[in-house]
Amino acid sequence: MKLSIFFIFSLFITHANEIQINIQKYLKKSSVLSKLETDDQLKLSQLFADLGHKYRKKNKWVLSVIYYRKSLSLNPSNPQLILFSGMNYAKIKRYDKAEEFFLKYKQVATESSWLQICNQYLFDTLNAKGDLLSKTSLWDLAILSFKKSLEFSNSAENTVNTLSKIHYAYFQKGSFHFSQKHYIEASKSLIQALTPETNKSLVRKIERMASHLFINSAKHYEKEGQVKEAQKYYKSIVNYFNNEKSIAYSQKRIEVLENFEIDNGMNSKWISE
Repeated sequence: MKLSIFFIFSLFITHANEIQINIQKYLKKSSVLSKLETDDQLKLSQLFADLGHKYRKKNKWVLSVIYYRKSLSLNPSNPQLILFSGMNYAKIKRYDKAEEFFLKYKQVATESSWLQICNQYLFDTLNAKGDLLSKTSLWDLAILSFKKSLEFSNSAENTVNTLSKIHYAYFQKGSFHFSQKHYIEASKSLIQALTPETNKSLVRKIERMASHLFINSAKHYEKEGQVKEAQKYYKSIVNYFNNEKSIAYSQKRIEVLENFEIDNGMNSKWISE
């Protein structure tokens, strides 16, 4: 087995060296590639691409993408290399570059089957980028990436999983602001985590944190005369939470606000320590 692997690796090195030798023949004609004859440029582009393919098969993603980029500099409209470059960038977690090449491929794609593959890679790349941003507490950017990925979802399962990530990112952001006593900011994030699709266990987590928080936020917006904002929080309590006292109070306030009768006599003291 070891001899077999060594033999295969030797063949790879030999073939790669042959390609490099052929590349050097063209480079000797001119160090400025744009000054080569058009036919020579296309042949050199193919050699760069062949070397990129070789390295890609050996999982040498960085070397592979270097030669793909060299090839594309001479033949920028090669759709296969644009797509493969995006795939390689995704492999090395250069998600912004991967997205750039996948979107570029979508502009020149001619085969529907490869376009579907590109869309799947775009979905996976934007999700992976969102996961990374979420881990570093860049929740707004993570949410943006997750939302963009939904444009390329090809299944209900993918959509549901991504929506769950969005909800959880809002929850994380809200939890952070709550811990810092930024209560309005916490409310703004937590309310966005509540949708009919939100995982029930996450709804319960939000309720434990936000039942009192949402009532105080609604009171705040009542005092500010922002009726619609106040209604949002009261309606979220009624729609998603189980605390009977909070629900009863919120229902009464909703009725009052629907008649534009804002009660300024409520105790508006913020959340007690």
